[in-house]
Amino acid sequence: MKRIFIFILIILISIESFSQTSNDIRPTSKSKAVQFMEKDGSFLKKEYYNLGVIKGVECEVIIITDLKDGTKIGCLTLKTSNSGYMYSGTLDADELSAAIQSLEFINKEVLPNEPTKHTEYIYISRDEVRMGIYSYSYMQYNTTKYKWRLFVKPNKYINSLEDFNKKHIETFIKYLKKAQAIIEEETK
Repeated sequence: MKRIFIFILIILISIESFSQTSNDIRPTSKSKAVQFMEKDGSFLKKEYYNLGVIKGVECEVIIITDLKDGTKIGCLTLKTSNSGYMYSGTLDADELSAAIQSLEFINKEVLPNEPTKHTEYIYISRDEVRMGIYSYSYMQYNTTKYKWRLFVKPNKYINSLEDFNKKHIETFIKYLKKAQAIIEEETK
């Protein structure tokens, strides 16, 4: 009986120790907007500007104001859902130019050329949003061929990935530029 009690006690201590450890290990974002929203002692106002949805990716600008000191910050959030889970990621205002340049490069320099091997072009934000293009292989007449596939992955989980067709890239660039304009106007 004493051994059973000790065994159960060890299990309970292990479970308690594990639950404390797992709660303490939260992924921290490097995004300025996410850090701004998680700032202790703040009183925040959040304003949402829905830009639209591109093949399963919801694009939304958030303007956050700390009402205690009047500071403002803006960001673009990208959201996808898969199997009942919602995935989101953040692009800070100062990251939008690089994201736009990356997608414009892909649109003008990469997409017009047929890939001949596995290749990837990836833009990564501070919050680990990934967007870009990759080539995938398929067989045609006993020959390996490659095609381009555009993607957005709002966070590190593979299920957050959403593939695009070529026709979606210009709309996505337009949404990024619109987000940039809204943030510049609303955070003056």
